[in-house]
Amino acid sequence: MKWVPAWAGTIAALMIVLALTALFDRLELARFLSEQRAAVTDRLSSQRATLEASLNARLHLVRGLAAFIHTGDTVTEQRFSAFARSLLGDRTDVRSLVLAPNNVIRHVYPLKGNSDALGVNLLAVPRFEETIRLTIETSQLTVAGPAELVQGGVGLLGRIPVFLDKDGKRDLWGLAIIVLDMAPLLAEAGLLDDAHLKHAIRGSDGLGADGEVFFGDAAMFDGDAVLMDVSIPSGTWQLAATPAGGWPNASPHRQTLLAVGFCLALVTALVVHGLLSQAERLHRAIAASQAGEAELRRVVDCLATSNSELERFAYVASHDLQEPLRTITSFAQLLDRRSRSRLTSDDMEYLDFIVGGAKRMHYLVNDLLAYSRVTNRGAPFSRVDTVTLVGQVLQTLHESIAAADAHIFVGSLPPVLGDDVQLTHLFQNLIGNAVKFRRPNHAPIIAITATLGPSGAVFSVSDDGIGIDPEYRDQIFTIFKRLHPADIYPGTGVGLAICKRIVDRHGGRIWAEASVQGGAAFAFTLTPAIAETAEPPGKTSFERLPS
Repeated sequence: MKWVPAWAGTIAALMIVLALTALFDRLELARFLSEQRAAVTDRLSSQRATLEASLNARLHLVRGLAAFIHTGDTVTEQRFSAFARSLLGDRTDVRSLVLAPNNVIRHVYPLKGNSDALGVNLLAVPRFEETIRLTIETSQLTVAGPAELVQGGVGLLGRIPVFLDKDGKRDLWGLAIIVLDMAPLLAEAGLLDDAHLKHAIRGSDGLGADGEVFFGDAAMFDGDAVLMDVSIPSGTWQLAATPAGGWPNASPHRQTLLAVGFCLALVTALVVHGLLSQAERLHRAIAASQAGEAELRRVVDCLATSNSELERFAYVASHDLQEPLRTITSFAQLLDRRSRSRLTSDDMEYLDFIVGGAKRMHYLVNDLLAYSRVTNRGAPFSRVDTVTLVGQVLQTLHESIAAADAHIFVGSLPPVLGDDVQLTHLFQNLIGNAVKFRRPNHAPIIAITATLGPSGAVFSVSDDGIGIDPEYRDQIFTIFKRLHPADIYPGTGVGLAICKRIVDRHGGRIWAEASVQGGAAFAFTLTPAIAETAEPPGKTSFERLPS
């Protein structure tokens, strides 16, 4: 076997840790971008709702104008002006109200600034003909524009056809029209002076994504903006938004993460260099000692010692490699205590980033170690009494259970074949999560049950907590996958990945679903040790354990 030089192994270890640091940096950026996109989506959704409500409130006026025709009285300029004046009241955001018997504009209010529209046959205006015929054919309120008006300027047109019953026949009387200015609509929705978001709208004449851009920068629709449809009568507009300063290209904690990763890479490289250097020396000793049995026995003993040291490398990773992280944390805290009065608020925030980053890296290293040991350090399978095992887990978690005032119900659980240490870890993770992810100001109720099925013993840990959206139920078993901010629900995102790896090693399957209590239920299968001693499926008894 060709031995790897110590310098090559050192460089490889250094590159691996730096690559992991870069990966963590990308994951953190992806998480931060996801949070930013969710914030933009929430704000844009509120603005869209306001825009729809404002538009519908104004378009409702044209229905009142159509009702005016149905009174049956002769429409005179005096009656029309009086009605339109009362209908508009103090509103200044409506440019004009129009009546067009036989599709010819005869009445306009206010007349000032709109008199050029009188006498215009709307079907003779090419840019209006298609949308007006659509309005008449559908007999529905339609919205056209923003478009250039015959009297000058640009406006949004709401048209509704008016039909009158005459001698049992439904005849078209003409059109009732409202002309709106876009600026007040956009201002009321907060789109004109939003310091947080940049907006654009397309969809003239209600054509949605196929319509022209009539507000904002058209290039936004070619990028990664958040898009939402705005419902209007007879169609949609499409609303786009991005952060006012663009999407971020780095997370706010990047500098801390890179600094910690670089320090860890250096420490790892030194440890690997030492181990590989010793392994090289032992390798040369083996080659030189093949002449005699005593020498060979000595070399074998040396190899056993070397293997033991290599096996203890995992221990070094979880203990000795934590020393630089503890040093960073200790000195940052010491700097905080000694120099607090001379530090600015930004300096204090940077110190918090350093301490928080070191602690997160500490938890990550420990969880990654536990993740790798599932298959590398597992014990042979034996009969495991799951009732006793769950009881021990509940005793271990007693403090957190009592703090949450949790009520735990345990059903009849069959014995299984497995690694009792790993199964303890499995139940401890799932029960601990059920206690952690509870609803605020609510004492959680947690049920631990099992049934026998074709695939073996099916265990379930269910709760009445905050639950899991269906779209994330497959993703949560991916390593480092988190659904909630770490400052609300602490953790590294490795726990459920460890649970899946444990169940996989036991030849089972694990999945998440909604519980009957409205929270989450985690179910997994194991091989029963003595199936006939367990209760038949569907006959589960419960006992309440003290919390």
